[in-house]
Amino acid sequence: KPILVLCGDPQREMNLQDAYRIGVDVATRFPLQAVAIVLLGRRASEAEHFTEIVAANRGARVRYFEDAGSARSWLGT
Repeated sequence: KPILVLCGDPQREMNLQDAYRIGVDVATRFPLQAVAIVLLGRRASEAEHFTEIVAANRGARVRYFEDAGSARSWLGT
């Protein structure tokens, strides 16, 4: 099943170290599922894009979005 996550981070507190950890964790925990993460109230930063790359390098499909409609479309739901 695809996973949709709504994420609030208005302070933009995620750094590249957090992004790496999240990418590895998502790939380990959800290796066969597509994971769409919707950032509420802001655009994806360099850290989020890094998370996508780390997860992809470990075989996971993770992508950040600015709205739930785009995320659902990507997930195919």
